[in-house]
Amino acid sequence: NTSRMISDATWLVMDYGGHCVHDEEGEQTEGSAALGFYLGNVILVRLPLSIHAGVTRASFSHNPSQPRVTVGGNTFSYETCGAWTQPPAVTDTETGVPNQVDVYIAPSGLTTLFGHMTASVRVRLSTPTDIDLHLALSEVDAEGGSVLIARGVQRVSHASGDAIPVEAGEWIQVEFDLWTVSWSLQPDTTLHLSIAASNTPMYPVYGAHTVVEVDLASSTLTLPSANMGDSCAMLVHYGE
Repeated sequence: NTSRMISDATWLVMDYGGHCVHDEEGEQTEGSAALGFYLGNVILVRLPLSIHAGVTRASFSHNPSQPRVTVGGNTFSYETCGAWTQPPAVTDTETGVPNQVDVYIAPSGLTTLFGHMTASVRVRLSTPTDIDLHLALSEVDAEGGSVLIARGVQRVSHASGDAIPVEAGEWIQVEFDLWTVSWSLQPDTTLHLSIAASNTPMYPVYGAHTVVEVDLASSTLTLPSANMGDSCAMLVHYGE
């Protein structure tokens, strides 16, 4: 029973050398299997998405014959994995609409990302077709080079967890899990969040041709900002 396991979890504190493990009351305990961890003094920073002032909506085209190509990251091919500059959006020759929305964020005050990242994006489709939404978060340096930090993918029809019909023109809030990350941001960099409906060959292309409208005013990116001065990590132990 997953919910019971979580509610019965015991918090343990351990230093980075793997020594002196204590429970939440300060008593020393035996070592144990841990599922996940996070650094102390983590705060969640919720950033609104905006291309520039006054622009609250943006559109991109999902054309299965012109999918966005996987670039960099943890791909299955050694020739394409790793840190690659992310290419500009490709324009759909049929609609003239780019195949992704690009949002650039100045990470003022953020120096370290440590913990669980999430995003919430509000979209609607021009046709009643189901699609996969793909997010890619990258760090861009002053020369324009970029390094992929994390990706996320979510099928629109399962935005709430259960399958729901997709209606053209209906706004849908899609929640993304960008997983846990440990990342030190370099000085004078920018965060780049791209929103698209394909990422091939890492994921199969899914869905029919449609134009996706993004409500930026109702979309957010939540980043965990850590104080690296804390010397302990917190571990969740699912034990007997």
